[in-house]
Amino acid sequence: MLSKSCWVMRIYLPRRFIRIQLLKNCIIYINKPIQEVKLKSVIMEIMINSVHFTTDKKLVEFVNKKVSKLDTFYDGILNAEVTLKVLKPETARNKISEIKISIPGNSYLFAKKQADTFEEATDLAIDALKKQLTKVKEKLRSK
Repeated sequence: MLSKSCWVMRIYLPRRFIRIQLLKNCIIYINKPIQEVKLKSVIMEIMINSVHFTTDKKLVEFVNKKVSKLDTFYDGILNAEVTLKVLKPETARNKISEIKISIPGNSYLFAKKQADTFEEATDLAIDALKKQLTKVKEKLRSK
């Protein structure tokens, strides 16, 4: 799907990443489907944006692996948008990871964390989203 400034592709296994530069400071990595095997009825779409820096393949794979594990907590996750930012390069704790996921019934869940590395910030944001997903799941069960 192509919208004004972002590309989204569905996840298939195995994964291959394509690097796309939309603007001068914005680079997006998307998943390229290389085989047509669906694992579940709902396939999560993951979009990774990097602002003010270029991401390497290891970071993209790390973020994709962590975000795809959220499927174990809530089965109906429709898509996830991950934004990685660098605030001021010369300061400590300058890496920000923002994760926004869409689930059916709710508009979205959001977590934003700041840390020394992108991996640490992503882990903290994933932990916050796990708590939010378990709360949503408990609310659905209690109804």
